[in-house]
Amino acid sequence: MALTGYNYRVPFLANIPLFGNLFKKNVDSEDKKELLVFVTPNFVTSRRAQ
Repeated sequence: MALTGYNYRVPFLANIPLFGNLFKKNVDSEDKKELLVFVTPNFVTSRRAQ
């Protein structure tokens, strides 16, 4: 599980005092990832010399 944060802003407008927050957006997302491992048995038979 990973927590990621992103900040989106409108250039110049986000720096205006008092009104700058209208042009900013903070996004936090939590991603879940799953790792699957498949194991396939492979039997090797030896042949004896006759």
